[in-house]
Amino acid sequence: MSYLHVPRVFRGLKITAYDIVTDIAVIGGGMAGLMSALEASRAGAKVVLLDSRKEVGLPVRCGEAISENTLSVTGLKVEGEWIAHPVEGFRVRSPSGDDLHIRMKGFSIKRDLFEKELASLSGSAGTDILSSATVESAEPADGQWFLRTLRGTVKARFVIIACGANNYLPGLFGFEGPQNCYKGIGIKLRRKDKGNDLIFMVKGDLQGGYGWYFPRGDGVNAGVCALSDLISQLDWLKRTLSIRDDEIISYHGGAIPVDGLRAGLIGSSCLLVGDAGGFSNPITKGGIIGAVLSGREAGKAVASFLTGDGTALTDWEERMRSHTAFSPLNLKRAEFLGSLEDGLLDEITGLVSGRDVNTLPTSELMRLVLSRPDLMRRLKRGVHLVRGGREWMKWSF
Repeated sequence: MSYLHVPRVFRGLKITAYDIVTDIAVIGGGMAGLMSALEASRAGAKVVLLDSRKEVGLPVRCGEAISENTLSVTGLKVEGEWIAHPVEGFRVRSPSGDDLHIRMKGFSIKRDLFEKELASLSGSAGTDILSSATVESAEPADGQWFLRTLRGTVKARFVIIACGANNYLPGLFGFEGPQNCYKGIGIKLRRKDKGNDLIFMVKGDLQGGYGWYFPRGDGVNAGVCALSDLISQLDWLKRTLSIRDDEIISYHGGAIPVDGLRAGLIGSSCLLVGDAGGFSNPITKGGIIGAVLSGREAGKAVASFLTGDGTALTDWEERMRSHTAFSPLNLKRAEFLGSLEDGLLDEITGLVSGRDVNTLPTSELMRLVLSRPDLMRRLKRGVHLVRGGREWMKWSF
């Protein structure tokens, strides 16, 4: 990477000089940005990653869980201090307390350490990571981008935007419209729990959101995501789980895009990955799979595009839009599940209470539903959405 010592350019003036020259600038040092930078650097591109935070990984803004399927996308081995606690699967708990059980191995993780691991790998591959480098403006010129940051001005042939659910930065690059987001608020608990399963608690007034309870061995990560009334919903979670205020170590939270992938993911010498592109599973609201998958593939595609592969970017977008986790059908599934009231949620979970959905034959499931004519009538408009359920569940977290 080249460094030119030039006077700082003031806000509002056209950028005519720059401090840093690179092939690819990645904006955002979360999982999507780090995976993009890692793969682009491995492919031989010069990469600089710009993160607004002082330290990669902090603050943490999610439930901190990853499935083995999702972990396989990162290429990381099942080892390291970032693993908090192994889990066997997850349970979906209705208002009555009945559970649907889905066996799917994974881990409660320490996300800050997980991201630091990815940052270390990216750095070793050649990425230059700049912290406290908030992007203040972006100007196109001659097919390249000039980015003014708090750490200087960057000239990049291509920009990968991995800024999370941010309604400001994508607009600087010509992407339209704010994202519709659920809000999440979480708490870390001083509570020892070596439980085998992640727990998701559902009820009608969460409108497709949920409460979560993730055991971490020597602690718990819990919280709620919903469209509104987060504080009252968090109070509900605390009552339901008998959480005392003196158990709470810290609070965290963030926005979760739920409208599916943006209509446009590729702009002029730039593209969107992770939450910035809407890469979250609309059903589970899980964003880690979208972050690591879109980031990994984008890093490879952009590096290939810059070396002459004219279809690399459109091929990337096609693969992303066809992936099971981001299927438009998931939006319909999410809408249907969000419309169910408490009584119906209780009936559904009560139908197979405690059983592992992945081992339940489809024929038996249909027999159970057909044996309840009233339930069948109430579910009729959504029965077709069950098809392919086992496949999208593989990428639920």
